[in-house]
Amino acid sequence: MAQNYIPLKRYEGYVKAIGTNTFIARLESTTESPLETEIKLEAIPQHEREYVKPGAFFYWTIGYRLGTDPQEPISVIEFNKTPITQKDIDRAKAQAQQLSERLGL
Repeated sequence: MAQNYIPLKRYEGYVKAIGTNTFIARLESTTESPLETEIKLEAIPQHEREYVKPGAFFYWTIGYRLGTDPQEPISVIEFNKTPITQKDIDRAKAQAQQLSERLGL
């Protein structure tokens, strides 16, 4: 899909909890400390809402829509549709442990 916006900020996040009309997400970026926020489900495109589940990973990009004057802000949330298996989690934990040991932590 062609990108029709200029990205200014990108977060990686995951769903911590789901409410009736909102969900709580943990967000991380390369330029800020991690934070938690509440996101309205209506901000998620209808075809993405089936992926809003506890533990689901997503990307949130904030920017400006191309071709608008004045520049129109845009927010794009896209969920990772590749399932993460227990094997993936175990491998990541083992790699983190090895790195921690090498760093003497």
